[in-house]
Amino acid sequence: MQDSKKTSKPGAIQQLQKRSVKAGAKRVWLILVVLIVAMVWFAQQSINAYWLQTYQRKSPLQALDQYAWWRAGAEFYDTAETGYQMVLTDTAEWFEQVTASFNETRGEVVTGRSSTLERTSANLSSVVERVPEVLAQESAQKSIKEKEQELRDELPPTVTTQAESSLLTTQPPYYNQAVRTLLVDTAAGLIGLAQKSEKLTSAEQRLEPPKNDQVLVLDGTQATDGATTSDCMGVDEPQQVVLRDGEKVFFAGDSLMQSIAPHLRQRLKKEYDIDSINLSKPSTGLSYAGFFDWPATIEDTLANNSDIGVMMVFIGANDAQAFIDTKDAQQRPVKFRSERWTEVYQQRITRILDAAEAAGVQVVWIGLPHMRNARYQDKMAYINTLLHDSVTGRALWLPIADLLGGDTYLDSMAINGKTVRIRRKDGIHLSREGDAYVADYIWPYLCYASQ
Repeated sequence: MQDSKKTSKPGAIQQLQKRSVKAGAKRVWLILVVLIVAMVWFAQQSINAYWLQTYQRKSPLQALDQYAWWRAGAEFYDTAETGYQMVLTDTAEWFEQVTASFNETRGEVVTGRSSTLERTSANLSSVVERVPEVLAQESAQKSIKEKEQELRDELPPTVTTQAESSLLTTQPPYYNQAVRTLLVDTAAGLIGLAQKSEKLTSAEQRLEPPKNDQVLVLDGTQATDGATTSDCMGVDEPQQVVLRDGEKVFFAGDSLMQSIAPHLRQRLKKEYDIDSINLSKPSTGLSYAGFFDWPATIEDTLANNSDIGVMMVFIGANDAQAFIDTKDAQQRPVKFRSERWTEVYQQRITRILDAAEAAGVQVVWIGLPHMRNARYQDKMAYINTLLHDSVTGRALWLPIADLLGGDTYLDSMAINGKTVRIRRKDGIHLSREGDAYVADYIWPYLCYASQ
């Protein structure tokens, strides 16, 4: 009887352990499922864009767009992305302020050291000039001492003592030791300054950015100062767009615009108190109207915001793909670079320009940069040509390919004497420094005219 009880206890414990393991496994699976659903809910726009670009048809997830809770995921993603870009911009500006403050302080220190060095050099020169005089005085002193010795030899001891007293009171001051002390102190000061300068130079070299095989050196002549009221004297100039009090700037484009827009938005608000609207959205373009229809979005935005004075467009990096021809009954994909593809693409560009013209809005259209991948760059060059030919004469065309590397793609370039990485590792997007550099290039073309 006791043996049966002993054998039943281990069996019950094993059953409890199995149940516990099963319950734990179920919890783990439930957590994984919830996480996967949450990730899909949050990244639905990227999934939809990938599906459309890869299979040339709508993503199955788009069937859920009818539910508000599902659309909230896309809205949450947009808000998070915008906040992330703003944090990056704020951090970059804070870092620039700290760097500027450090450089200013270091400049004051270097100036102080330079002044000290100049004073020390002047003192040294003065000492050197006095050396012949001191040597002459030393020679005279020697002569006096020789005569004094002769007198000591010829005169009685009492007279010798008196002569010594007289000579000591009339001889010139003997300060060779003072000269030597001054020379030694001056030399020590110069050596100390040289050592400190060497340490400072060595520290600066260690802080230099890592070198890149692909580097372009510019002459640093690019304008970065903001346009002022006086810059708008020639408002008929086609090389500027005019911003007026009470008007807004509208930013439209893909992820390239999304990273540049915050730099310009903050500067517009800070310097001119001009508000802006930023609808830039990753993974969008003019090819996939089924995923995000930019012409329709721009038309609606301009119609509902009569205070928009300038629209900036930076788009095209996602457009080198086939797309569905909505006018085709069979919904067949249209091949990239085909005659039909080019026709539809140019029609969409024209539709954006027509909407701006009807609303009396000035347009700044930013050209595409070079891309690292050769095949991708070939496609971007084709799209860039279409954009340029379509907007010329109707918008201010600002090419940035030459700005960021001339005839080729560059990871890094020299800006104001410092080697800076301007592109991200994907070879497509701009780095934080690259975004700021392009924003500085665009800024002078915005002319503020107060009323």
